[in-house]
Amino acid sequence: MKIVFKNKGSGSAGQNFFSLMRDCNSLGYDYIAFSDQDDIWHPDKLSSGIKLLEESEASAYSSSASAFWPSGSKRILKQSNVQRSKDYLFEGAGQGCTFILKNDFFSEIQIFCQRNRFLTDQFYYHDWLVYILARSWNKVWAFDVHSFIEYRQHESNDTGARKGIESIKNRVNLIANGWYKNQIGLAIQIAQIASGNHANLSYIADLYSEKDSIRRRINLMIFVLMNGRRKLSDRFVLIIAGALRWI
Repeated sequence: MKIVFKNKGSGSAGQNFFSLMRDCNSLGYDYIAFSDQDDIWHPDKLSSGIKLLEESEASAYSSSASAFWPSGSKRILKQSNVQRSKDYLFEGAGQGCTFILKNDFFSEIQIFCQRNRFLTDQFYYHDWLVYILARSWNKVWAFDVHSFIEYRQHESNDTGARKGIESIKNRVNLIANGWYKNQIGLAIQIAQIASGNHANLSYIADLYSEKDSIRRRINLMIFVLMNGRRKLSDRFVLIIAGALRWI
């Protein structure tokens, strides 16, 4: 095992991972797995994930997670494996602490992060970026409905599981103050660069850059309903956000 020390923090959990993704030496390894320091892995987490990766002929894997709180309450954060055509522009592939990547895919991610430091410095979620790149490069993603990790929840969670009125209010505020809108804009830019400005992104890129109007809101709401996040309930949240000019 090799431990990499940094004398200066990167500013967020996501940027810590971006730093590792840019700088770590993965030569000689077959798989790369993301890990948070305070979660609990089941003994078969890696072996089960790698098995599904190989059976699915996929480049990347994520699973459901079992969130638990100091109070003793628990909740399964279920994976949805029904992909939408542009879901990656609005969400990641689940909790990054469940991700396992094949090394050849990780090497491509590493090169992208090294070459596009300006964008990755602005983008908040390392795991969302990984999913954007996977979809932009037509990689197969394996979604596992089973959980092999106890996902610890506490006051210092960077994002964590949704629970309680205060958590919902915080997430609504992130959307309402334009933070999520900015992240979606960056996601579109990242996907355009990764896919070589592919024509199938031109519509949403043009729509997203339009000034606010009734026409833009309606077209955006239709777009996210048809192409947005994997869960229908999440798409309805985006529709409401579009109607309120929050995205």
